[in-house]
Amino acid sequence: MADDTAFQIVLGRQIFSGLAIVTAGSLEMGIFGIRAASSPAASGNRIADANVVAVTTALTGTTGTDGNITLGVQDGVLYVENRVGSSQNISLTVMGA
Repeated sequence: MADDTAFQIVLGRQIFSGLAIVTAGSLEMGIFGIRAASSPAASGNRIADANVVAVTTALTGTTGTDGNITLGVQDGVLYVENRVGSSQNISLTVMGA
């Protein structure tokens, strides 16, 4: 995934609750509880990695903080944004209820 880009995954329903696990390269990683709905929610990172965060908005590629991998949730969609400064291999696992 190129730097300053984002992609989205439509989760298949307007209200999606579950768990998202993301890794980028060998150093950045995160585990988040998510709720992708019109009233979205995202937990703090369950791994102590300050450069991987989750927000409750859509992401476009330059929305999140520079230097971070950011997950976004909104209206049944999960967004992943790379702003770490270089291309990254992203691995994403989503488990839902």
